[in-house]
Amino acid sequence: LAETADAVVIEGAGSCTELNLMARDIVNLPLVRILECPWVLVANIDCGGVFAQIVGTRACLPPSDWHSCVGIVVNKLRGEAKYFEPGPTMIEEMVGKPVFVVPYLYDLNLPEEDGLGIER
Repeated sequence: LAETADAVVIEGAGSCTELNLMARDIVNLPLVRILECPWVLVANIDCGGVFAQIVGTRACLPPSDWHSCVGIVVNKLRGEAKYFEPGPTMIEEMVGKPVFVVPYLYDLNLPEEDGLGIER
C-alpha cells in the first residue's frame, strides 16, 4: 500500500499511553515502531482537559516515541477559534510540536462508530 499511495493513515485505538497496557499493546505505538513511521497525536477538546491530554501524553512517552510524533491535532473545537487563543501556542511551547486545530463539523450525517451512538 505504501508503494502506491502518498500517505497511509493508520488509526490507533484509545490512548497511546495506557501505561498498564503498553507491554501487550499492538495497535498504537508498537505498530509505529515496527513501521518506523511518523505519527500525529489527536486530542479531543470536546471531552475537556485538552492541555492535560497532550502534556500528559508527552510526559508518559519515552523520548524515542515522542521524537517520531510530527504534530498535534486539537479536534472538535466548538465555537470561534479565537476563544482558544493562545492555546495552540502554549501547547507548542510545552511539547515542542506544531499544533493544528480542527473545528467541530456539524451535520455531516456520518454513521456512529464503535458504540458512540449508544444512549446511556
